[in-house]
Amino acid sequence: MLNILSTYVNWDFVNTWVWNAENPGYPYLSGNTPFLYHYKTFSSGNWSNTGNWQRSLEKNVAPYSATTIYPGFTNSNSIIVDTDMTLDVTRDLDQMTINAGKSLTTNSDTRMTIENGRDTDLENNGTLTMNGLMEVGQSAEFVNNGAIELNGYLVNSGTITWGAGSSMTCSPTSILAFNAAEAQATGNGFPDEISNLEIDNSYGLTFTEPFTINGSLIMVKGSYSGSFYTDGYQAAATSFLEIGENDKLISDFSATSIASPDLYPDFVGREWIISGYIDDSTEANPKKTLSFYWTAADDKSFDWTEITPALYVGISTTGITGTFTNNDGIGKLVVSYTFPDASKNAAKETFKIGLNEEGGTLPVELSAFTISLTPQNEVKLQWATQSETNVMGFQIYRATVNDLEQSQKISSMISATNTSQMQNYLWIDKENLASGRYYYWLESVDYDGSSYYYGPVNIFLEDHSADISTIPPVSCISKNFPNPFNPDTSIIYGLGKAGPVSLEVYNIRGQRVRKLVDAEQQEGWYKLIWDGSDDRQQSLPSGVYYLRLNAEGKHYLRKTTLMK
Repeated sequence: MLNILSTYVNWDFVNTWVWNAENPGYPYLSGNTPFLYHYKTFSSGNWSNTGNWQRSLEKNVAPYSATTIYPGFTNSNSIIVDTDMTLDVTRDLDQMTINAGKSLTTNSDTRMTIENGRDTDLENNGTLTMNGLMEVGQSAEFVNNGAIELNGYLVNSGTITWGAGSSMTCSPTSILAFNAAEAQATGNGFPDEISNLEIDNSYGLTFTEPFTINGSLIMVKGSYSGSFYTDGYQAAATSFLEIGENDKLISDFSATSIASPDLYPDFVGREWIISGYIDDSTEANPKKTLSFYWTAADDKSFDWTEITPALYVGISTTGITGTFTNNDGIGKLVVSYTFPDASKNAAKETFKIGLNEEGGTLPVELSAFTISLTPQNEVKLQWATQSETNVMGFQIYRATVNDLEQSQKISSMISATNTSQMQNYLWIDKENLASGRYYYWLESVDYDGSSYYYGPVNIFLEDHSADISTIPPVSCISKNFPNPFNPDTSIIYGLGKAGPVSLEVYNIRGQRVRKLVDAEQQEGWYKLIWDGSDDRQQSLPSGVYYLRLNAEGKHYLRKTTLMK
């Protein structure tokens, strides 16, 4: 594509850059030290119209001359808005002054960034109307002595100073955000009312003077301190809490969430502490819609399919029910809560999530329930609990079909430990079972008589009761069982005549991972157990493996699957 001069919008080809019109390529520096002019508006209109600007070598000192470029952070020493201007381009600016009685309006699709330069980076003595995005950059200084009309998004990553007589009005959807690499404060003279305040500062924000948020306090990260009023609260990612807006202000508000694993299983392992009251003379104890969130780590991936959680406030044993959802391991309980109407006891309460029944506890939650075969071809059941409360013990049920109602109890009561620490259990079914598939369930029995079922897990058994020694031996791999297996499999192989023999295990890429036999052996049938490990006794991953028997100068293969 032909490179043309019009490609380089707002480049200074008078003082800084050179363009070769006869052989157009790329602009190059003129070699002279570029001038950084002082810019001033002399007529109203759009920022990008160079006819609205003039420039001088000294600030506010004539003579001013016409310019072929409009000002920005990289090409100006100062910028004075002395007319009514509209910022219609994205600009990085500093050392800018809006004179008294004059205005600067940003379009909704523009971004204005105030960069850190020399002295004050932006001083507003007139009216600044922000319809788009404006950011006060890191360490930049913005002094407001005039009026701000915020209709968009103002991000303060630097410092805003509120002069005497300054003001700010906010549209309902506007957001004032604090975001810096150091602690911030709202400062003296901060507006009495704003619409929505966002905190995205891990170093924290201090509210210097009391003020009102008519919308919501939005917590992205960080913390806050000081007194304020707010209608709503959005902090699902930080405090695991949201409070809906309903035009009723919460006084002396604060909220925090603490992971408390010891609450489980009586409650979800998280609690919330909320302070605030609503002083409403026309309606006592006004209500707010509160949404509480928790993770799978908080409830240990508990299955809420047939159980409804409830909100418990303070020491109350009566739960508040609401609307419950669980998406991708994130639990959410939405309730209607009545805030106190006075500041007694600082209006502080503790909130917990539990079962919708008095005195109930969450059933024991298993972190594992697995089935495998022992080397003796017996069924081995293993399970682990994260914590137990009020649990009498466990019982095992078995069936030949996937139907709990057709199962039979095959164990006595296996005592529980009732501890908050993780516990592992092992039980072996020693019954001599016929070939076929078997299903097993685990029942957790509480002292109050309630019980919960887990499973089923299932396994296929082969009948190996026949005495293979009665069959004339031939060189082969007769079978391995179980297959698939975890963690062990029994391998039966035969030799038609005495001689050297090797039995090896290969992965699907043809790499040998284990040598099981390498010896001279007599004619006959042999049985050994492979534990799923390699030659270094390291456990192999799940997958398909090949057993290879080398005997009588021939090779015999059998496929097996390790399934963890």
